[in-house]
Amino acid sequence: MPDASFADLGGECDLWERWRKHGEPHARARLLDLHLPHAQEIAASLFHERSHDDIPFEDYRQISYLGLLEALDRFDASPDAGFGEFAADRIRDAIRDTVLRASQHHDLLAAVDPAAHFVACGPHPAPSVPDALQLRHMHEHLQDLVEALPVRQRSVIQGRYVHEQSFVQLAREMDITRNRISQLHSKALVRLRLELSRCRMCSQGRR
Repeated sequence: MPDASFADLGGECDLWERWRKHGEPHARARLLDLHLPHAQEIAASLFHERSHDDIPFEDYRQISYLGLLEALDRFDASPDAGFGEFAADRIRDAIRDTVLRASQHHDLLAAVDPAAHFVACGPHPAPSVPDALQLRHMHEHLQDLVEALPVRQRSVIQGRYVHEQSFVQLAREMDITRNRISQLHSKALVRLRLELSRCRMCSQGRR
């Protein structure tokens, strides 16, 4: 939690006024410093509760920082109304959402774009804040691309990579042959690769 002595002196209220009314970067940075320890406590708590080791602790810390940034920029009530609780909810949601997406898309990303998967999940130092944000956007974009697939292709991809069903289970569920499931799976991966490649080229063209 923020430094009590600082808050007692009205310092935090003054920072909020300077940030929200005048947009002072120094005031925003000081507010981040005040609340960052609590954000990192939340990251440590959720990391301790994790069910798998796919995501390193430093990623939890980086996502908690992003959640705190989002909370700071979106909070529009008086600090007395409970910024700490508001920020905590944002931070928990950001971490849980990112962890869930990463878990669901881990194998799919490896199948669609092995190079991107290595950058995101391979043996390397923990990502910086921009890298963590890029990873979050990549997962969101991949999810959007899956949702845009033709119905049967989407069902196969979601069944295989989200629900971890085998081709045999999917064939039985969809009442088609295993070979047909394999064809749909291959077509979906090709489509996803093309869309990711197209989006990457568009992104580079805007730089």
